[in-house]
Amino acid sequence: MVKKKKNINQHILVTGGTGFIGSAIVRYLIKNNFKVTVFDNNSRGKITRLKDIRDKIDFIKGDIRNKKKLLLIKGNIHTIIHLAYVNGTKYFYKKPYEILDIALKGLINIFKF
Repeated sequence: MVKKKKNINQHILVTGGTGFIGSAIVRYLIKNNFKVTVFDNNSRGKITRLKDIRDKIDFIKGDIRNKKKLLLIKGNIHTIIHLAYVNGTKYFYKKPYEILDIALKGLINIFKF
């Protein structure tokens, strides 16, 4: 029999955690006893995707391009799962500069974090 590892001391930051994939990852992490902080502006995601586990996560509403808001996250973060991005080709053609801004500034802010 394999014993489940206790992960309660492992703190994971999930950017874009209210999106389709992000919310599934957050659920998996909570199920496996990780401490989870979700950072998302809900522009494409929905906090309602996490309503049944809302009391088990820390949620911070913010834009990944806002470095000051990102740096306000408290706690000792062990891992970052960075999913804050805009997908879909229609957005690349409609708003190419905004898409690149989110991608580049967001990634740079995660590196600085």
